[in-house]
Amino acid sequence: MAKTLVNFLIEKSDLDRFDAIASMIGRTRTSILTEMMGLFCSEQIVNVELRNRKLEQLNQALTQQHLLLVQAEEARQINRPLWQDVEDMDLPSPFMSDGHDEF
Repeated sequence: MAKTLVNFLIEKSDLDRFDAIASMIGRTRTSILTEMMGLFCSEQIVNVELRNRKLEQLNQALTQQHLLLVQAEEARQINRPLWQDVEDMDLPSPFMSDGHDEF
């Protein structure tokens, strides 16, 4: 297994406290940090998968809402009387016509 040396800055007081605890439990810094990194990665994988599921649910809900809006608009268009589309398309006025006018 390939290994890489990792260096980072840490407060002296934090390092002293960490070393004291590592000594009390008989473990090395490396073993503790490696375990902690593994646990962190495992937790984050679960969190990312949960977030992805929530985003997928949101996407499905938005898609469903969009489809419902499209269906409602189509139904509104289908149920609208045709004469509303044309301004001149109306019944002839009984006061101005004998009913034989061209329109």
